[in-house]
Amino acid sequence: MSFETESPEPSTSERRNDARHSAQPEYMVGFVLIGHPVYQLKLQDLSASGLGAIVRSDSQLLSLIEVGQHVKVRLLSVKGPTDFQGTYQANIAHITELKDGPFRGHLIVGIQLLQKVAK
Repeated sequence: MSFETESPEPSTSERRNDARHSAQPEYMVGFVLIGHPVYQLKLQDLSASGLGAIVRSDSQLLSLIEVGQHVKVRLLSVKGPTDFQGTYQANIAHITELKDGPFRGHLIVGIQLLQKVAK
């Protein structure tokens, strides 16, 4: 497992073209990993093609995922808009340490949403 250690700031190397929006507190993502509990995480940002999930640096989830891995995720909206809500085939795009801000020391897992699935 490898972690990128650069902070996720907008730069000329940004690869996600869709506009990002700060995720409202009611949005969460659940990782559906066979044989493991569902890991539900808060989102930092959200776009039409991806999202950034906040993960504690000591989370067991980090030992179960790696950059480039295809996973199934469930996007949840507890009380907000349900536009993106559902289950998706996704790709782990990056795992990046946050060096400042309210979640300093946590990691952002960048998730590319590939395709919405029925269930």
